[in-house]
Amino acid sequence: MAEYLRSKGIDSLGIKSIKRYSKSLLHDTLIHCLVNGFSIKEGDFFGLHPVQEMGVKLYYLSSSPSGEPLRYALIKNGTCSIDLKLPEFPKFLIDMGLWSYLTEEERTDLTRQLGLSLSVIRRYYWDGNLRLVNPPQDLFQLLRHMFKGFSFVLRTDEVVREGIVLDPYGEYEIDEKTIREAQTFIIGGIVDKGKRFDRATEFLTRVSGYSHLKRYKITLRSSVIGVPDRINKVLEILLMVRSGYALEDAILETQTNSDKIARARFEVSKGRDTSWLRIDRKALEKLGNKKV
Repeated sequence: MAEYLRSKGIDSLGIKSIKRYSKSLLHDTLIHCLVNGFSIKEGDFFGLHPVQEMGVKLYYLSSSPSGEPLRYALIKNGTCSIDLKLPEFPKFLIDMGLWSYLTEEERTDLTRQLGLSLSVIRRYYWDGNLRLVNPPQDLFQLLRHMFKGFSFVLRTDEVVREGIVLDPYGEYEIDEKTIREAQTFIIGGIVDKGKRFDRATEFLTRVSGYSHLKRYKITLRSSVIGVPDRINKVLEILLMVRSGYALEDAILETQTNSDKIARARFEVSKGRDTSWLRIDRKALEKLGNKKV
């Protein structure tokens, strides 16, 4: 983004208040342009509270002439004028092939996970790196209804040709090297509140025609107990590792208290130490075991 702006002779740009996803205001400004249809316009503008990043100053637009005079600003016009070649990979495919098997409650939960996954992907990339496979016709309407005012550019892939499958029953344990080198990840769009499905991801790979691909499980010290299983959490773990986190640290960072308690109970049952789980006092009280 910074290189693009400088190539156009723009070293100062006015922006309106935008939703933040990452630590980079430039990155979040690009996301804002792409999903909300903002373009760079030349004119007479004023800006306040500059933020400098990579040789570019971003100002928050103001109607007050006491602000800094600006020649360029982002203005909504329905399309994004910033012509950048965005990275296609890594690509995260969510296979919705089992949607018809889900209850209404499960569909609602899955829709919520997808919306949260968009926020997660935007911390590192943008909506185009998250794709849907076999999406039901009503999914996009459900997303817009649940996340009113939240614009998104969610694309679809017709088939799965390559990649690695994330499956808690997978035959391989995934490691940091595999996560950082893989180009495409496939995650099943599955919510099973009634425990009705047995090895649902494996079944999904057969239904969707990619059962030949390797299935990997994310483990925490060789066990899936306590590893978050919601799509947005799995996505966050993968992205954190790709950004430099150790796999164990990424899992511990994304765990809910319920995840931590489940793992702590498992460790206690084995007579093992649980201090490495970084459990807070409230979670310890819920566990209610003096051995922890």
